[in-house]
Amino acid sequence: MATISSNPKVGYIYDAATDTWYPFAGLTSTSANYSWSGTHSFSNSVTFDQVLSAKAGINNFQNPAARNTAIPSPENGTVAFIRQDNNGNTIHQIQYYNQPTASWVNYDQVVVEEKTASYTIGLHDVNKLIRVNSSSNLEVLIPAQASLNSNFPIGSRVEIYRAGTGEVTIAAVGASGVTVRSKLNNNRISTQYSGAMITKVGSDEWLLIGDLKA
Repeated sequence: MATISSNPKVGYIYDAATDTWYPFAGLTSTSANYSWSGTHSFSNSVTFDQVLSAKAGINNFQNPAARNTAIPSPENGTVAFIRQDNNGNTIHQIQYYNQPTASWVNYDQVVVEEKTASYTIGLHDVNKLIRVNSSSNLEVLIPAQASLNSNFPIGSRVEIYRAGTGEVTIAAVGASGVTVRSKLNNNRISTQYSGAMITKVGSDEWLLIGDLKA
């Protein structure tokens, strides 16, 4: 008994007058507008490299509501372009899904993460604000470039905010070889509700600026 294959093949019709074979399906017109009204399901996954090879565009949505309907359970790092807010105002934002906070974040929006214990920064902290909130004295530590998850690009920045009454010291991890440069070598945030910023300026060299004390 014959079967029906799910793999399509191109069929042709022969025109004797012109001695030409024509495909059954017409060619797509690049100047025509197409509206896709049906629901489309794609069961096969694709790799990031395949997306790049296909020169695929970014997920593009009218507003956050349309995005949430299309992507109800986004993976961490999923990117979308949003043309308007839900009230119809033009925003033209590139957003990504930040799984730790379970929220969509504008790509240049600062993400705030709270820490209540001494903490060693990692690549995932670049362009974030670390909110140190404790009544105990804590440290925010900078690891060596050779350490796991520590190959920060030059220019990487992390902001640090002292929310609690405990002292906050910013320093290199042990004898890691990391150099932290600051005015008068000050490396403690001076008071509650003040802050500082560290910027990588060399292979294992960081610049520390802010409201600091010795």
